[in-house]
Formats: sequence, C-alpha cells, structure tokens
Amino acid sequence: MIRTAEPRTDVCAAILCGGASRRMGVPKAGLLLPDGRSMIETIRDALEHLCEQVVLVGHPHGLRGHAVIEDEHRDGGPLAGIEALLRSGIAGRYLVLPCDMPSIEPGTLRRLMDAEGTAHFTGQPLPCVVEGSGSERTTELFGEGVRSLRAWHEAIGAVAVEPGGARLEDADTPEEFMRIWQRFAAGQRRG
Repeated sequence: MIRTAEPRTDVCAAILCGGASRRMGVPKAGLLLPDGRSMIETIRDALEHLCEQVVLVGHPHGLRGHAVIEDEHRDGGPLAGIEALLRSGIAGRYLVLPCDMPSIEPGTLRRLMDAEGTAHFTGQPLPCVVEGSGSERTTELFGEGVRSLRAWHEAIGAVAVEPGGARLEDADTPEEFMRIWQRFAAGQRRG
C-alpha cells in the first residue's frame, strides 16, 4: 500500500464496536472478509494510515495495542459510545466509524477530517468527525433521552459534507454482509 500522507496527530480515530448486532445475529466486528481479516481489523488497518492514534469503543474483539473505552450505558446505542469517547478526553477531535463499514475509502475519510468543526456525510450519521468540546452537550442530550445520531448531529450543529460519490455501506444484516464480502472477493481477484 502506498502512503500519500503521514498519519494525522490532530485527530484520534475511534471504532464503535460495542453494539449487540441483533439484526446480524452474531457480533459483526469479528466477521471475516475474504482476505482473512475481520471487519474491525480491516477498518483498524485503514485508520492506522490516517490517524496516529486509534481507539476502540466497546468490545475489542481480540484487537490488541489500542486503548479501549467502555460506554456506561447498556443498550444506549452508538451515541452511548460516542458520549463515552468524548468524556474520555483523550483527544480534541475524533474521527468516529462503526465497526461494520470495512469498504470505506481513506480518501473519503480524509475529506471528512478536512471539514471544519463537527461534521458528517450527507445521508449518513456515521462516519463523523466530532470535536471533543461537544462532550458536555452530548452528555446532556443523552441524559434527555436522545439516542438518534441524526438528532444528535442536528442538536450539536454538525455540518453535512457531500460524500463525493463514495460508497457508504455498512453491514447490519447477513445479506448486507454478503454483499460487502462479495465485493471484497471480487476486488481480490482483480488485484
């Protein structure tokens, strides 16, 4: 892999990996792709080229060498993980990804990191970049019962960024995972 830029030190990458995976039926972070890596490993490998620091929010699924942040709210969804991440105070700015989006391109994530302030892609609440200064407001919103990432983005004034034709797909169901798996397999045959 050719690196075009040094990993950024001003943004900490965080992988949300604490969900229950109810629709998938098994923990999706550990599902294997055709190259033998799990979805979470694939994301971690890409993020290590983008950000000097990568943390895991939730269950580490066997990954070692990264800080692990646990959320304090059982069944609080992704916002509970983001709230715990922001409360950790380990960085001033975070690039937040779900554990089930292994095909996202690094260039797409760079576009998001280059946006000013807190930002997300149009039509997708994750991945997003969030300022650490949003910690108090996020905790307040969570305490008020907000669980929707879209409602959270709106409440904290997140800016929408056009994805620029990038494919933003995650794997919440076995069918969605199979589509991603098949694309990875096709890419390996071409590569």
